[in-house]
Amino acid sequence: MILQKHKVTGDNIDVAEMYYGVLSVLNRLKLTKLEIGLLAFMAINGPISDMGVQDGFCAVYKTTVSTVNNTVSKLKKMLLIIKEDGKNIINPKIVLDFSKDVVLGITMLHEKA
Repeated sequence: MILQKHKVTGDNIDVAEMYYGVLSVLNRLKLTKLEIGLLAFMAINGPISDMGVQDGFCAVYKTTVSTVNNTVSKLKKMLLIIKEDGKNIINPKIVLDFSKDVVLGITMLHEKA
């Protein structure tokens, strides 16, 4: 089966949201819209530890700093966000350059008994 190309008409955050949404589904992470949004926002704007980034996220997603902190805590437990040099960043294993085209390849393997 070949999936068609999908053109994203929005900005880089839209591409990042789509990417993290796909990762969530494929890995059965069950991320909420807010969690996906936080990962996407951080991928574009940098560490959420920076107050300017945090305030920007709260304004765009109409949420509070407390909710952001709780969400960061949950994503840290899932190892999607890590602490580096005192800042909360997205795990480098799942960060892409969303200003460029994103190509995903999916291989689904059967578990061997």
